[in-house]
Amino acid sequence: MRSWCSFGGGFLLVLFLVSGVNGFVDYEGRIVDRELNSYLDRLLSGHTQSYRADERRVKKGLIVRSGRDCLVLGSSRLMTVNSKILKVGDIKLVNGSVSGATIEDLYILGSLAIENGYKEIILGVSPWTLRKDEKKGWANLKRDYQRLLKADDLISVRSNGELNGDSFKKVKLLFDFDYFEANFKRLTSGGGADDRVSDSESRTGPEGEHLYSEIYKASRPGPIENVRGGYKLGRPFVSAEAESLLRMLLVKGNANGCTFKFVFIPYHPSVWTSSHKVDYAARLAIGEVESFILDLASEEGVPVYGNFDSRVFSLEHEDFYDAIHVKEEVLSRILSSRRLVVSD
Repeated sequence: MRSWCSFGGGFLLVLFLVSGVNGFVDYEGRIVDRELNSYLDRLLSGHTQSYRADERRVKKGLIVRSGRDCLVLGSSRLMTVNSKILKVGDIKLVNGSVSGATIEDLYILGSLAIENGYKEIILGVSPWTLRKDEKKGWANLKRDYQRLLKADDLISVRSNGELNGDSFKKVKLLFDFDYFEANFKRLTSGGGADDRVSDSESRTGPEGEHLYSEIYKASRPGPIENVRGGYKLGRPFVSAEAESLLRMLLVKGNANGCTFKFVFIPYHPSVWTSSHKVDYAARLAIGEVESFILDLASEEGVPVYGNFDSRVFSLEHEDFYDAIHVKEEVLSRILSSRRLVVSD
């Protein structure tokens, strides 16, 4: 009898704690939603804002609420693009690019753009784009992901394992402060082993573009050794799940009058001559991903712009912020030329 009482008491305690966590997280969520909507209101009214760590929710909000025509979508390698850099005239633009974008990000945010009537998606491809994402950087868009998979009849693609229930996930996200703090410091530190270059004064522009401070933009490029994005690389460079998601995105776009362009952003010249193991891995990934995308583009009639190889554009060290992020004038040159440049 006593054991049953102990079990019942323990069960009630767990139930109470879970209910408390749910209530607290829901309350916190409502506060965050209000702050996010206020943040989006200011962006949509033409103001710049300080960078927010929950950038995927920001980009989703801009895509859904802005009612624009063209979406620039990729990783931080395309994050600085705005209508001035793209030279698109009267076309209304949103930059939906997010740090370390994986195929899940592109599928979710691209699908939302198609649902909201966008007519063009400029899709930046990185060497890690078509890998299966084990880290789930897109987790705060998971409900959208699950809804879209179901609507597109792609449930079988969802092979990334699930966390153990909603309450477990809420507790983990609520108390995993060390993870949040480490990532936030990395995003605002001006370097480190990440795909994103930033500085403490960086801001988000009204089109969703990332704005470096003038001081940072005027500074000389730092050592490229620190930022290669190598931690994202690994085989398979092109997974079956990623291919399914990308093909479905193209199919949905074509069915809804939305056209695509693929873009390759150059890597630093040293990546092509270095014997460093990360640069070697990057070259392997680039070769495989580039070959797949060029074949897909030919098959689907999608134009391709740019080149991973900086030597094609005669780029030098001063044209880069680091090994994988080119400066804005280089992006403008690649994206506004409307010229097909592919590797031999």
